[in-house]
Amino acid sequence: ARRAFRRMVGHLVLDAAPARLDKRLAELRAAGVEVDLAVLGEAVLGEEAAADRLERVRELIARPDVSAVSLAIADVVAPRGPWAVDDLVEAAVERLAPVYELAADLATRLTLQVHEHRDLAVAIEVLDRVLDRPGLAGVDAGITLPASLPESIAAVGLLRERSARRVAEGGTSIRIRLVKGANVPLERVEAELRGWPLATWDGRVETDAAFIRCLDLALAAEPDAEAPALRLGVASHNLFDLALATLLARRRGLAD
Repeated sequence: ARRAFRRMVGHLVLDAAPARLDKRLAELRAAGVEVDLAVLGEAVLGEEAAADRLERVRELIARPDVSAVSLAIADVVAPRGPWAVDDLVEAAVERLAPVYELAADLATRLTLQVHEHRDLAVAIEVLDRVLDRPGLAGVDAGITLPASLPESIAAVGLLRERSARRVAEGGTSIRIRLVKGANVPLERVEAELRGWPLATWDGRVETDAAFIRCLDLALAAEPDAEAPALRLGVASHNLFDLALATLLARRRGLAD
């Protein structure tokens, strides 16, 4: 079973045992591949598990052969009740600020992942407050925006404004990784069980359209700006989306 599982996901999932990870990362770097790593494991359900996952994230950031790490708030902060949003934001800021300071010292790129609808507003608020901390003006920080969430369209504009302010104050622009979907099946199951409206777009056509709209907004031309307000990563398996992003960036003078 283990051998079959490794064959299925071996191109995406690395064994975290130090010797095996060292060897695989060396092979990837030799091939010219830049790897963005995220720690996988069971869902974090308590403070002890959150502290353990946080330490593993810090270990990845500290590695000289790792240049980019992705993490979610749910990885490093124990769950709160859905009404305790302010408490969650405060806990996440205090837990993540030292991680971003470490990343800034080691020039490691950090991306805050959004997996579910409930993550989006919290992640944007946490990222904004962490990046306002002293000493983090130059940290390379970003966030994933799932096009499957209708709120992601407005989030592009909000992040653009905050990133432009950051650049104007001498900091590094914020990076958006635009992805197609959050955890759509989970959102659908939760909506049906609780009798809630579906938090995502209803189908693939609407999600694809939202992806293109987010792409258009993120690549809005700024002829008078000395530096772009946003940096954009286009994370899609769809060649049409990748081609469209490339052509739009070139046409608007934003290919860099």
